[in-house]
Amino acid sequence: MAARARLDGLDLARGLALVGMLAAHTLSAGELVWGDPSTWIGVVDGRSSILFATVAGVSLALMSGRESPPAGQDLVAARVRLLTRAVIVFAVGSLLNLAGAPVAVILEYYAVCMMLCIPLLRLDWQRLAIVAAVAAVAGPVLLRVLIVPVDAAPGIGTLTELLVQGYYPVVVWFAFFAAGLALGRAGADRRAVQRSALFGGTALAVVGYGLGAVLPESVASSTAGLGATGWDSVLSAAPHSGGVAEVLGSGGLALAVIGGCLLLPAAVQLVLAPLRAVGALALTVYSAHVVSLGILAAAGLPTRGAGVFWTTLVLALVGAWTWRVLLGRGPLERLVGSAARRAASPAAP
Repeated sequence: MAARARLDGLDLARGLALVGMLAAHTLSAGELVWGDPSTWIGVVDGRSSILFATVAGVSLALMSGRESPPAGQDLVAARVRLLTRAVIVFAVGSLLNLAGAPVAVILEYYAVCMMLCIPLLRLDWQRLAIVAAVAAVAGPVLLRVLIVPVDAAPGIGTLTELLVQGYYPVVVWFAFFAAGLALGRAGADRRAVQRSALFGGTALAVVGYGLGAVLPESVASSTAGLGATGWDSVLSAAPHSGGVAEVLGSGGLALAVIGGCLLLPAAVQLVLAPLRAVGALALTVYSAHVVSLGILAAAGLPTRGAGVFWTTLVLALVGAWTWRVLLGRGPLERLVGSAARRAASPAAP
């Protein structure tokens, strides 16, 4: 029962992240002003994808020994499974970029972060927490160091573009994967760990957003993570800025949301089954969403607006829940899982 509740809570957090990303893609959120309720939809900008990445880190721990870091042949198998998953996810992301949807596809960045987590699989949660903390501070600095020579040498390669450019620069986003991996290693099915994630994440969010609140406006809202080179933005709290305040604030919020979802009682989880289904079929739902936006764009139809969002949301909830009830795992989830298991299986005699 405890394991079931844990999985439900993690699916719920992933579902929330995906719904937030759908909103960010189809609604004009604008700048979030906490004192103005009409701008609160802006909370999805940046934070949803960070939650998505942090949940992914937790999932990596669950599929590689849970609280006990793998060793020996188990470690080799876990690394092969993770590498296989990352390669397939990268390929899916590359194909989705061909759909022509007016969105920044996250999957290629996501896959590179997964690959960078392969050396971390043998670490316990304490060391992973240290890695995440160092990455949270060093990543924004490293981004500013690397982005100048990369911008000065256009066309130097896709990998460098993924590492330091775009909406999800890997040198910064790796911290969210490491934090999620640390949470999973600590024992995400234990109530004490779930409460620590909720309250510790909330405290971290207060620190991060508090830092953003006291910074000068020119610094707090700077978005150098999108391609500018100003060092002012290293502390920025703006969405997709890759600043320290954003990493701490939005990363802490992601941990708090995960902890809160894991703590919800089974009755609430049952009521939220359609949202959990979206989380369980996240890769399939995300891919279908991007392809559908590409089709709308190619047909000259609107890709943004309340109508597009609500239609997308209803189709995602109903479609994912129906598929989950009748067929279980989603088609892309089956593909990735099956390929990873086969790659890590011992060779037949």
